[in-house]
Amino acid sequence: VAVRITAQRGEISLNNRQNLNILIGESTYSNEFYFIGFPLDCNVATRMVSYRMSSAYPYFNSEQGNETITLEVSDQGFSGADTSGLTPNSPALSTITVQMYITPVDNLPVVTLPRSTDSIAIDENSANEIYQVAVNQGLPNITITDPDADECGLCSVWPGTVYPNRQKAACLAAGGAWQSGYMTIRFSTTYGRLKIETIPTDGDQYLEPVDSAQLTFQADPTCSMQTCRSKKTAPECGKVKQCSWDGSLCSCATQPAGKMCGELLFTGPAGLITTVVQSMRYIPYENYNFLDGSEALVIQASDKYLPENASDSQFFCGDSSDFFSNPTKWSGTVQAAISVTPKNTMPFAFFPRSSGLPLLDNGNFELPRLCEGNAQCEYTDPAGCVALTSFAPNWTIT
Repeated sequence: VAVRITAQRGEISLNNRQNLNILIGESTYSNEFYFIGFPLDCNVATRMVSYRMSSAYPYFNSEQGNETITLEVSDQGFSGADTSGLTPNSPALSTITVQMYITPVDNLPVVTLPRSTDSIAIDENSANEIYQVAVNQGLPNITITDPDADECGLCSVWPGTVYPNRQKAACLAAGGAWQSGYMTIRFSTTYGRLKIETIPTDGDQYLEPVDSAQLTFQADPTCSMQTCRSKKTAPECGKVKQCSWDGSLCSCATQPAGKMCGELLFTGPAGLITTVVQSMRYIPYENYNFLDGSEALVIQASDKYLPENASDSQFFCGDSSDFFSNPTKWSGTVQAAISVTPKNTMPFAFFPRSSGLPLLDNGNFELPRLCEGNAQCEYTDPAGCVALTSFAPNWTIT
């Protein structure tokens, strides 16, 4: 008999290969096997067929579509009316299709950056889009993906109608528009600042208003959403400077995209993360350069509702059945080295101010490293803003 076994998405392996003439499927695992042998040997081969996910669909599960195993057996015409097997179309063929259910589990987001030995070179006193600089240098693309993002989300089939659909393929097949599940991303640098560009300039990538509206940027990345959510009334919420009351819920205070920050923490649809990455600019500390590898772009990603809470088991997408084996659900901290190339700068002088008022000392790079427009006095020290520092009224030439 001739036997063909196929898997639609995964790969299968035979129990035994002895005494078989294998025509398709030489490797241990394959999505298709086609072999000829005596019925006894074929039964031994198919007695315990193993199944695994393929490298082409490593995160596939039954929330994304259907998986089937198909078994076809042909007697090649050596039985029945035509014992010679020479008459066309005479073989008898039996086909069995088995539907498989693949249980979905939560998978960590995947962050890809250039190797730590391949620095992203930024010019001193410039503001370059990190993604484009890396591409121009021939470095691997900066990517952030969630393998589970297409398992849940919103599907709009006709104008004004939006409903959840757990299969992107089914949504698109119905002519719908798909919005993938959400992720929380943390960007940070050691010295410089990061900014998501929201204004088109010189043909660079930027975040359009319709996309920006779907993203939520925290005003203070150190804010704990768990702490804010524990405040059930507006007065309680108002006592925590990092929190904000929206009329019914206490959450971390937010800010619009486009501010310059040492650290960015935001949540939004996984399908928009690539646009955010491509729109991100790096702004070096003014008149400073770093060639020793101490500057870096650090990225973390999570698909949890509350990434800072290790005991929380709620995810935007993906099943939480394996939660207790990996409770944090932040992706591993990934970083890419940034080298700030020195450029010759004209000498300059500071003159004493007649008013004697304090000057802004590199004001967008205050410590602690808050976002542009924010000041430490808003959170902890009402007596003074760290962005303003006293300036001695004497001549300084650098």
